[in-house]
Amino acid sequence: MNGLSYALSQQGEYEEALEFTNKVLKLQPDNQRALASKDPLVKWIEYKKEYGLPPPAPDANYKNYPSLCRGDYQRSAKEISKLRCRYEHTRTPFLRIAPLKLEELSHDPFIVVYHEVLYDKEIDTLLTIAKPLLQRSMVGDDLKRKVSKTRTSSNGWLDDVSHPVVRAISRRTEQMTNLAMTAAEQLQVGNYGVGGHYLPHHDYGVPEEGKEVYPAIGKGNRIATVMYYLSEVAIGGATVFPELGVGVFPRKGSAIFWYNLHANGTVDERTLHGACPVFVGSKWVANKWIHEHGQEFRRPCSLNQMGNEGTTL
Repeated sequence: MNGLSYALSQQGEYEEALEFTNKVLKLQPDNQRALASKDPLVKWIEYKKEYGLPPPAPDANYKNYPSLCRGDYQRSAKEISKLRCRYEHTRTPFLRIAPLKLEELSHDPFIVVYHEVLYDKEIDTLLTIAKPLLQRSMVGDDLKRKVSKTRTSSNGWLDDVSHPVVRAISRRTEQMTNLAMTAAEQLQVGNYGVGGHYLPHHDYGVPEEGKEVYPAIGKGNRIATVMYYLSEVAIGGATVFPELGVGVFPRKGSAIFWYNLHANGTVDERTLHGACPVFVGSKWVANKWIHEHGQEFRRPCSLNQMGNEGTTL
């Protein structure tokens, strides 16, 4: 119910959100999340009554997030007209035999969806071996991980040696992205139940001065992300990019791919993204995060200070 309360508050339905928060507190008076949410909700309701307007957004990072979650995408006809769907068959010999169905979502930064890249049998196998491993999702790197109120999901990690299907997905990821899997993290299978969400965030790490990003991995920053959709969601569950006005709802067997870094290695803040709340159903995904080291010849560094050169496949 905390997740539903949060989702309603993000859509400006503060009275309904407060009702759910009060129900939580009635069942569990010491629920910290509900206690922290109640006072802001009361103040927002008072603000709305006095001024007839919703309160200012608490954080600019959430710009467009609620409307994108509803499917109200904010791109102009001119932007959309430049996007194409096509068969991708030019990067590797394998793709000449089995081309991928590619849908462009954004050219800069580069974001695409690959359709029908996982088989139902593969998905069933992944879920079977991952479910016993699920734990509450954490945030941060391997040396400093913690539970976060911004991410409400469960996940488990699968190494390539654990099962032939996991190895096959790693090989397929390399064919899709043309990036080396020697610098990729293990496959993370995640589940979002009703109310499950992940507020807007970046996948790349921001290093402290003089310190390496993701030191436990030791392969540089996360250059790219691949997210496989292992289920469809009846209502909700979209992946949205608030800075770009881009969003995609889960389709079982498809995968979304984007670069987190410019071609010159600097972070691309426009890749801010979030997982919208699930209202009806259950959302299953599998994430593959790919790091920089070993990608030097697959995605050459750009000499352009803005890092725009070489951002497409």
